Amino acid sequence: MQYDVYDNKAFEANLGSYVYACDYFDLGMYKRSKADAIESRYLDPNSKNKVWALVFDIDRPQAAVAWVDAQMPEPNWVCQNPKNSHAHIGYELASPVSRSVNSLRKPQALLARLEHGMNTALGGDPAYSHRLTKNPLHFEHRTFYGRKAPYDFEELRGYLPDNLPLIKRREEAIGEGRNVLLFTDLRHWAYRARFQYSNFETWLSGCLEKATAMNGQFQAPLPLSEVRATARSVAKWTWEHMSPAKFAEIQARRSAKASTLRQSVQMDLAYEIMKDII
Repeated sequence: MQYDVYDNKAFEANLGSYVYACDYFDLGMYKRSKADAIESRYLDPNSKNKVWALVFDIDRPQAAVAWVDAQMPEPNWVCQNPKNSHAHIGYELASPVSRSVNSLRKPQALLARLEHGMNTALGGDPAYSHRLTKNPLHFEHRTFYGRKAPYDFEELRGYLPDNLPLIKRREEAIGEGRNVLLFTDLRHWAYRARFQYSNFETWLSGCLEKATAMNGQFQAPLPLSEVRATARSVAKWTWEHMSPAKFAEIQARRSAKASTLRQSVQMDLAYEIMKDII
């Protein structure tokens, strides 16, 4: 029986038209055409708009079989450094997840939990940014291909504990969890801070300043472009929906709802008392 395996074409087909890549980390990464990027030592398989690959950095001998030791699913590819045997382990997602700050938060949160859970199980480097990875198409790396079919969330979830907590400390957040945590923490701060600002420009500047400070607490900070996008999204929404008048309206509705609930409870109690007396 023939076993279908992943291959160069499958990996390359998922790459965007332009890909961030580099040959040397100290020179920084730059956006390159796909044709140029696949010739680079390192590249970011995911784009700024979507995540189709989960990659984990295993910095120890026999890293290429870390998934066996951890009883995790077979990777789609493993890219190994032939000099020290350290490796990057990659999984393709059947349904890519949008990174947009305006997209549904539930898939992003689940992706963050899966990524963190898998990284913990595999013993991956917690400081790895989950962006640049060893390019499996580059001749300097030793690449092994595994399962051809991509993974859906449900299958990956089956290899992890039932309770997958969402990391709440910035020092512990990795990969996509940084985006989720930054958005969550920034919006909670913004709800309280919104009324200290009288115009949108200073409010936007304040959100960006706060987001940048939060981002600095991650082991591997997010790119400034992603921090700016999150800050602008939070600033715009809270400015439009958290005006003093809107806040007063929300508080009035909550107060009326609470009053109605109290009246209902009191009437139920009175009924029970009168029923016993009569």
